[in-house]
Amino acid sequence: MKLRKMIGVSRSGLIVSCLAAALGVVFIGRAGIANAAEARPWLCRDKPVFSSSKPVHYEAKNRGSGRWQLFFMQFVAGGPHDGFATVASADVGSSSDAEGKLGSGQYFAVALYLGKGGHWVCPGSAREAEESRAPGVVSELCYSEDDSESCRMRLTIRR
Repeated sequence: MKLRKMIGVSRSGLIVSCLAAALGVVFIGRAGIANAAEARPWLCRDKPVFSSSKPVHYEAKNRGSGRWQLFFMQFVAGGPHDGFATVASADVGSSSDAEGKLGSGQYFAVALYLGKGGHWVCPGSAREAEESRAPGVVSELCYSEDDSESCRMRLTIRR
């Protein structure tokens, strides 16, 4: 009763204020959970790089059952995330493809897979494919969850 008199609100007003504060705490807590599952490609150790003096076309193929996110980043001195700025991204679902275009320049191509618990995880292997390149192919990259020689997600960059 003293609190109501001190702040000058009715009993129902005090109850409504307390409920609103409790809901605010719940929503703030849930926002933290959503951010924890956010992909952070700049934190991955392996960042394969490619460059082209002309615009390129990319095609990503998921050869597994998991979900991948592909990020194209450029280094910008003094930029966000240790200097890596994401300039394009693509969601590559189970046994599906993604494609798009990029302007000329140097790009770091990072793919993350959706791990257990809904967190995005850096791949165990990110490397240039060992097969010889077809004409017009700037780069062909392979990503896999573990450090095996498998190629769960293949990224082909063409002029």
